[in-house]
Amino acid sequence: MKHIAIGMMLLFSLSVTALQAQTSGKPTRGWLTVETIMSDPKWMGTSPSNVAWSEDGEKIYFNWRQKGDEGDSLYVVSAKGGTPQRVSLEEQKKLPSRFGAYTKDKTKKLYTKDGDIVLLDIKKSKELRLTNTVGAESNPRFSFDERKVVFERDGNVVIRDLNSGTEAQLTNLRSGSAQKDPTKTDLQKFLEQQQLELFDVLRERKDEREARKKFNESLEIKRPKPYYVGTKNAFGFVLSPDEHYITFILSQNPTDAKRANVPSYVTESGFTEEIPARTKVGEPQSTQELFVYNIALDSVMQIKPDDIAGAVPPKIVNDTSKSKPKARAVTFSGPVWSDDGKNAFVQLFSQDNKDRWITLLDVEKAKFGTLLERQHDDAWVGGPGIGFFGGAI
Repeated sequence: MKHIAIGMMLLFSLSVTALQAQTSGKPTRGWLTVETIMSDPKWMGTSPSNVAWSEDGEKIYFNWRQKGDEGDSLYVVSAKGGTPQRVSLEEQKKLPSRFGAYTKDKTKKLYTKDGDIVLLDIKKSKELRLTNTVGAESNPRFSFDERKVVFERDGNVVIRDLNSGTEAQLTNLRSGSAQKDPTKTDLQKFLEQQQLELFDVLRERKDEREARKKFNESLEIKRPKPYYVGTKNAFGFVLSPDEHYITFILSQNPTDAKRANVPSYVTESGFTEEIPARTKVGEPQSTQELFVYNIALDSVMQIKPDDIAGAVPPKIVNDTSKSKPKARAVTFSGPVWSDDGKNAFVQLFSQDNKDRWITLLDVEKAKFGTLLERQHDDAWVGGPGIGFFGGAI
């Protein structure tokens, strides 16, 4: 705070001095004028930002604004030093993404480019486009044994074998609800049963139809059955190292939360438009649920935090009802698996920001295990490494 105060006083002093010099007609050499301070900030230039190494470690890329640049441009300089050079648009198109996933030995990298999955051989500086589809693939990463690529397409998890090139869709999450068979009235059920009892030919036809259906199903390749998520959004897919389980998070946005939109009067259309703003404190927040999909059993189970210490609030004094309090609303981060692939842990945050837990996860039993750490603060949980306060798992 002391440094900020000194800086503000210095800026104020410079501004006042410049203003006095202008009004008095004295020369202003060495001082900033009010016109300069209030003009377009391009005269200030920019400090280098978004600094990143090239994949071979020979160069350094960064964003910078120099004379003649309309905005921040991409520059490159040798790691040994020298004069930075602006990177042309054609060169930028050939550069690999700064983001992605690496193999353990850092010789290969996965990333998305133009909505497709790209595999980069870092030593050879050679790209291999693994997909070329109209749909967008995202979040590519290597499997635990690094022989496959796991990514997401149309809200589901897909795995691709790097040797054979074959792909398999591991999940079948769908929005909306499953279609229900039309209900029959009691009269309709009675008449159908009566017809089957009275006519042998009808019974034979039904038996043949069901037998044919069963036979055709036995010939079909087994694929994951649909799991409908309604209006919820699925994200955070994590494939276990043994490739037997997939964890994911379902998020439900509130339907009754009201946003405090801000009117914008200076618009290209000439009409007043609204700038979307965040909801006010106290408005309903989105909720999260953690699930695990058992690939072999083709089943989905929710992992509830009810058994974690402090996750379920204590019963209110004088509450004689038999109902148990519901678990507090929490958000999830992870799971993160150990290097040997034997253990996974999850970080949970209470929505009121008063608790943070780190707990082991048993994906086979679809439940949380040993509580590794709980941080509680009646005011607000925070500190180094605590989520948005300086990093997360």
